[in-house]
Amino acid sequence: MALPDRLSPAAGLRPLVKPALLQALVAVAEAGSFSRGAAHLDVTQSAVSRSVAELERELGVRLLRRTPQGAHLTPAGERVLERARHILTLLDLLHDDARASGEITGTVRIACFRSVATHLLPPLMARTRLAYPQVRLEIHDACLERADVERAVLTGRADFGVGQLPADPRLVASPLLTDEYLLVTNAADPAPLPLAGPYLQHGLTTLPAITEALKALGLPGTPAMCLSEETSILALVERGLGFSVLPRLVLPAALPGVRLQAFPGRVARTLGVLRLPSGARSPAARLLLAAVLDAAHPAVPPQE
Repeated sequence: MALPDRLSPAAGLRPLVKPALLQALVAVAEAGSFSRGAAHLDVTQSAVSRSVAELERELGVRLLRRTPQGAHLTPAGERVLERARHILTLLDLLHDDARASGEITGTVRIACFRSVATHLLPPLMARTRLAYPQVRLEIHDACLERADVERAVLTGRADFGVGQLPADPRLVASPLLTDEYLLVTNAADPAPLPLAGPYLQHGLTTLPAITEALKALGLPGTPAMCLSEETSILALVERGLGFSVLPRLVLPAALPGVRLQAFPGRVARTLGVLRLPSGARSPAARLLLAAVLDAAHPAVPPQE
């Protein structure tokens, strides 16, 4: 007896959702609009709209709302989005495992802060190149905030990331190292505390413990300026135009005109490896993930 082309719900199975429909939802949700989602997938906007509409019909719920500001997920869309990402990741794993051979090959993408790419990853990359010459590493080091690293892993743009903990609860986080914050002042400022002056903040957000400690010292806890590049901050501090609090890992070895002091309270950040619960998507990514976890350091060595 011939089987039907498509099993009906009466046969005990729900209709299968096509991966392309899930890809359309993820693209629009991440881009924030149908037009940008279509550009990311390299298809027309009407094709993406049809795919999302078909997915909504199959699931029986509204997933996205169009507004003048873009496309926004409904509560149901938020729930479906996470499942869609997970399903697409598993499909990638299925294809990778089917094509896997005895030789480890492929591209591994790691999202991180620039300081991580500068100080922590080069030794790992050197060892990987010697042991597995067919594995290609892509380091996405343009992440300025912890959310940037998390978003890259959650959306599949990176196989795993090295970011700040605690992380998004949707990710599995493994502590990697502790990075102490230091008070960064002009060398002419009196020790142990700087003159009251503009506070130059690194990034858009800072640890609450840093803000509270600055206020307790009678120093401005509200930043006069937020800069994404630590080199810009150090240049301003060197010229006596303010002070900052920076993690040791971002600081270069030579700092003329700048004094580093232990920050009161010994505030530190914890960096860790961030990955999806489903794990790394390819044999090469799983290999690199294990290597990073094996190379975990308890702390950043102090600079001489």
